[in-house]
Amino acid sequence: MSSCSVIMVAKQGGELLFASIETVLAQKGLAELIIIDNGNPPDVITRLQQRSLSEPRIKIIPLKGALNFAKGCNVAARQATSEYLLLLKPGYLLPPDAIENFTKTLATENKAMLCGGVVTGYDGNVKTIFRPAIVTPKSTLFEIVGIKIRGQKTIPASENIARKIPFEVATISSACMCIRAGDYKKLAGLDEEFFPQDEEIDFALRVQQIGGRVLCAPDVRITRLPSAADGISIARQLQETKNTIRYLNKFFSAHEPFGTLFLLNLLIMFNLSLHMVVNGIREFLQDSRSYLNNPQAKQLLILALGPVSVKKNEKLAKKIVLVTGATSQTGLFVIRRLIASGAAVLAVSRKDEVPYSHESLRWIKRDLSNPAFDLDGYCVDAVVHCAPLWLLPGLVTALHQAEAKRIVAFSSTLIFSKLLAANSFEKDYVHKMQNAENLLAERCKEVGIKYTIFRPTQVYGVGLDCGVTSIARIIRRFGYIFVYPPAFGRRQPVHVDDLAVAVLQAMDNENTYDKSYNLSGGDVLTYREMLAKLFALFGRKPQIISSSLLPFALDMTGKISRNKFTNGEIARRMNDDMVFFHDDAKRDFGFNPRGFLSGGIKDIDGF
Repeated sequence: MSSCSVIMVAKQGGELLFASIETVLAQKGLAELIIIDNGNPPDVITRLQQRSLSEPRIKIIPLKGALNFAKGCNVAARQATSEYLLLLKPGYLLPPDAIENFTKTLATENKAMLCGGVVTGYDGNVKTIFRPAIVTPKSTLFEIVGIKIRGQKTIPASENIARKIPFEVATISSACMCIRAGDYKKLAGLDEEFFPQDEEIDFALRVQQIGGRVLCAPDVRITRLPSAADGISIARQLQETKNTIRYLNKFFSAHEPFGTLFLLNLLIMFNLSLHMVVNGIREFLQDSRSYLNNPQAKQLLILALGPVSVKKNEKLAKKIVLVTGATSQTGLFVIRRLIASGAAVLAVSRKDEVPYSHESLRWIKRDLSNPAFDLDGYCVDAVVHCAPLWLLPGLVTALHQAEAKRIVAFSSTLIFSKLLAANSFEKDYVHKMQNAENLLAERCKEVGIKYTIFRPTQVYGVGLDCGVTSIARIIRRFGYIFVYPPAFGRRQPVHVDDLAVAVLQAMDNENTYDKSYNLSGGDVLTYREMLAKLFALFGRKPQIISSSLLPFALDMTGKISRNKFTNGEIARRMNDDMVFFHDDAKRDFGFNPRGFLSGGIKDIDGF
């Protein structure tokens, strides 16, 4: 197998950088990972150095100054020792076989010199722009005025991607570019004057000028992690405009009529000024953290940024575990912990899968309410059920046929706290959950499956819950919140990762077989104390407004919006004690939850 040196230029690196690093280290054919340290903070440098001690393939090159991606790649390429080079930007995740696919494409396709993949977003949709031809003054002019060039058809990228056939393109994304080391040297590397992006347009054109082909390998799906940089940026638009002008002048000044490029440059600058006015308003109004409010973005981040240093569990490493409700916050944290512990995971979701690849993870799209539910011949050792509990009893027969011997399922302490609710929807919820618990015990006993039911209290920890996170958003946005007086009901919010840890602790623990446990958080707080902690988290003075009309207002809001989850019971429960001791969980399997918001802002935003 051909060897490859992967090059990454890291500046102000964080979790996105380390997520990318782990997908690189999982590659077959990786000879070395060269990381250019371009002014990272001390904690990141320390973490990189620690990772390099446990992974000899990592080489760190410290450089100082305003170093752009192109210059960093050129410095690293001179020290690379492999036949192939892969230039990768932080914040992008490689599938397990990326290097293998790239090098195979370059080796087998005629005149192939530069190769890239298909970049997808957190929703799995393709983000790569497949240009049908190189960028020219004519195409730039027509793009500005919104005219399509006659006879220039869009590359049938979707068809080629579906057929998984490598196809030729004019440019590829600079996020991930693979080339032979000899060809990189022949081209004198990337043009360092393109700062800090757009180097791929120049590089691809120079490849074609010496007779090489630029190809896309559709089998390689590169996932872009969401970040604050996804938003609109005036500075970025200005830099892209400068790069466009440089590119046009570099390649076409000798071939265009006198004054043509000068007038085109003026038009480009005028077009930029119009966009800056519009985007300036958007940038001012835009929440720089809005990407963290997108459920699909968070689902990807939870898996991609999960812990990688968890000690392998010998028992779990031999198991195949089915996780239902896989895209819920609990399901995602369970998957993350199971993979890190060495288990193989079959993730079941009713909706589309999360675009995250791992050799120990397989996604299965299923509707759990379908009476004909099956696993297409898959056999599993255990099941962790994170979907609504009332869906599980009907699946027990199918799970037994799939050879499952163990089930850990999530219910809720709401079956106790909502027991006296006046709202009919809330009463129905309690009855459904209680019936599901009883029926699950009966079905498991019939087929010989050992079960454990967990009833967590108010779950939080990554911003996908409808309780603590919803309150936090109101406080962050408005700076005040209404309560139903006196709002002294006690709470024990539990972090979602503590639930995932509990699953691993109980999985092979015979003390937990055929039992139910309440799982609560490490702190007991009144509702007002919980709010005060959230205000303090955002550096705000508590503005808690008492209103006896709050239950009525929520009832009316729910009726008008036809949202059955919004009702006056939400306000009335502010005065109910929702404290559930977890002494039996601590005794039987060592459950030891963290204190409320002990992780700071990370416990609300997730990252």
